[in-house]
Amino acid sequence: MCRLLCWASTSARPLNDVLGDHGRSQFTELSRLHDDGWGFAGVEEVGSTTRVERSVLPAFRDELLSAVTTTAFSSCVVHFRKASPGIPVEIKNNHPFLYDNVAFAHNGSIHPLERLDDLLTPQWRRRMTGTTDSELYFLAIMTEVEKGLDLSDAIDVVVTKITRDFETSSLNAMLLTPDSLYVINSHDPAKSPGPDMEPDGKPYYQLRLRRTAHAVVVASSGFPQLDDEGWETLANHTLLRIDLTSTTTSASTLGSKDIVANR
Repeated sequence: MCRLLCWASTSARPLNDVLGDHGRSQFTELSRLHDDGWGFAGVEEVGSTTRVERSVLPAFRDELLSAVTTTAFSSCVVHFRKASPGIPVEIKNNHPFLYDNVAFAHNGSIHPLERLDDLLTPQWRRRMTGTTDSELYFLAIMTEVEKGLDLSDAIDVVVTKITRDFETSSLNAMLLTPDSLYVINSHDPAKSPGPDMEPDGKPYYQLRLRRTAHAVVVASSGFPQLDDEGWETLANHTLLRIDLTSTTTSASTLGSKDIVANR
């Protein structure tokens, strides 16, 4: 159970500019509930190398937080972690994960964990650095990319296969590349952890989007996202792609493409 936030901007800007001081403070408060470490992935200029930083400290008391609140990024993904039972709080298990200049952060759980290995070849299993279902999910996507699919189609294949063959609460995730930001919104509303984890009263796995004159922001629930401030709910079972150069968005329904997940 985690919290996610990302943005893409026409000119690089820090989190403080994206949410404002009050919004940033309210978002950061979520790390008191989600206190098993945190991390971020950022692209300072479109096309540049993806920077990833991770910490086992909760964000609200970590000096590293200043790297997100004051450093200007063209695009950024932020992840606050609440570890799943049985998965250790270690830096290698913290999000975002990075492979081949693609960063990935996930909110949710996939069961049974031991069967997720079936999504990977032995070669890809050796690329695992931690022990989380989230990293297995990510590497399954990158496996399909290596086989020749573009990232959108690889996401569709893997989300379709996991939804069909495993028990999941949420496959919500954000992937950052040097030129695009992808948001996976695919979850089971019935598997929300409940009101103790919903300080704003919104469904736990709900993702919302806000467009401003300079940026597109997507965030988990948990802090105020008012309709009259431009926040709108993303449709479930949707893949959103944000072009980092123009911040234009395109959306597709997950599972709607004629792609066969045959592995």
